[in-house]
Amino acid sequence: MCRVHPVLLLKTVHLLAASVFFGVSLANGLLKTAADRNGDWLRRDWAMQQILLNNRLFILPAALLLPATGLVQALMGEHSLTQGWLPPAILLYAVLVAILAWSFRAESALARLAHSAAADDAQAQAEYISLSRRWSVAGLIATVTMVAVFLLMVTRGSL
Repeated sequence: MCRVHPVLLLKTVHLLAASVFFGVSLANGLLKTAADRNGDWLRRDWAMQQILLNNRLFILPAALLLPATGLVQALMGEHSLTQGWLPPAILLYAVLVAILAWSFRAESALARLAHSAAADDAQAQAEYISLSRRWSVAGLIATVTMVAVFLLMVTRGSL
């Protein structure tokens, strides 16, 4: 019988959660960008519904698993919560969670606006475009922050 060491299991779950968080976040951004560039409001409506589903099924669980598995690893003596690369990574993750919280609300609003815009609601179309610009800036900041956290995690601050 094959036994998996608990630390190895935690690290594996942590890395998988980080990969899902990062990958689905990028996929959401690409999905929305492609739908927006197409210009079809029905496609934008569909894309936003898919993004909301991705958030519920993948991003939110991964976002909850990351601090849980990281904290357990630290408590098991794998890493120090107060020294080295981990404090800046935790700070960046906190920034990422704040952006994520705003983005989830923005994406819900964008989904409602896209649905109304698909019915030729000109005001909803204008509001969608305005909120999309802010969402794109937040997405860029989140992407850079995710890359920084990944670099800290993988290199352990030894760049």
